[in-house]
Amino acid sequence: MLAVARRADPAVDWQEGAAEDLPFADGSFDQVTCAFALMYLVDRRAALAEVARVLAPAGSVAVATWAAVDRSPGYAALVELLDRLFGRDAGDALRAPSTIGSEAELAAVVTPALPDVVVEERAGTARFASLDQWVWTEIKGWTLADTVDDDGIERLLAEARTELAGFVAADGTVAFPAPALVAIGTTGD
Repeated sequence: MLAVARRADPAVDWQEGAAEDLPFADGSFDQVTCAFALMYLVDRRAALAEVARVLAPAGSVAVATWAAVDRSPGYAALVELLDRLFGRDAGDALRAPSTIGSEAELAAVVTPALPDVVVEERAGTARFASLDQWVWTEIKGWTLADTVDDDGIERLLAEARTELAGFVAADGTVAFPAPALVAIGTTGD
């Protein structure tokens, strides 16, 4: 990801570091953003304490996670299909991005380190060029790449073409709600 980022904007000083032990001095930044990563961290509280540490006085922060799977009908249907075809572990892999899925859950994780935040749900839409692209992206693109073999993906696609057809528009594209949760705040004066 850093190589891609460096190619996209070589003027930025891209640096690698663990979220739980950021390689920056106290108060180094006026703004810190954690976009769709918090749910994957082993020690979320330590990472957020680091965010608070590197923020300058009156600095601002934004932390985004995906809302619960049941807030996104397309993902809820795909998770159910994975549960049925491959078992709960497969469905749980696709549930992982939504593990901090409510405003209360995100607030409970963020406010110990950053007490001056407001958490709200923001509307969003997942869009794919086709149903096959949607399934391929979510399964072979990252989540279950090592779990679902070629035969499994073909079986999943066959079932998805029937069970997920309601998410496909007349032109073959797929779009469905995919809301996010955002905690926004400041470190104070």
